[in-house]
Amino acid sequence: MYMKKWAMDYDGKSRRIMLDPTFAMRVITNKDPFEHLAKKHGQPLRDITASQICVIFVPVLDDDHWWCAAFELKEKTIWFMDTMYPNPEEKHKSILKNMIPAIDTMLNVHDPQWELGTMGSWGRQLVELMNNTDNHSCGVLMLGWIKSSAARIVSRYGMENIVVARKALLMEDFLSEFNEAKDEALSAITYT
Repeated sequence: MYMKKWAMDYDGKSRRIMLDPTFAMRVITNKDPFEHLAKKHGQPLRDITASQICVIFVPVLDDDHWWCAAFELKEKTIWFMDTMYPNPEEKHKSILKNMIPAIDTMLNVHDPQWELGTMGSWGRQLVELMNNTDNHSCGVLMLGWIKSSAARIVSRYGMENIVVARKALLMEDFLSEFNEAKDEALSAITYT
């Protein structure tokens, strides 16, 4: 849904890609070769070159906690957004050890011009979280940050009122013209 909206919002500009969270789950289990992951989860990269991509967001659910790694291709920077850990790169290093080469491989599989093996030397940045005292809303904060960072990576992010933000995010996504289940869901809640 988000990528469809971004395709419309940024028509003619670099693509914004958000991988399905199952990609990260498969990276965590470390059972699949990177080439297999690239083919299975790299559909959003099909028929485009790496130079046409602005950012790849990788939402991760690990042990009931959501966090995100964002690969900003033009800036050659990997961003970490984590509401719980002050040093997510260190905390998630065992996952990142596989995720970074998996994304690198995915880009190369879909664009043979992509120079394999360069991502490991990219810069690293941490999203500074503002007003975050709630360790139970990691998914809401992560999605809010991803949506806010589609135009340009937001290096400082926060939500004043998490309850209001949660409702707003739900309603915005629920009522989105790109929500394929919107009509069915609306009829289910308005059925009398």
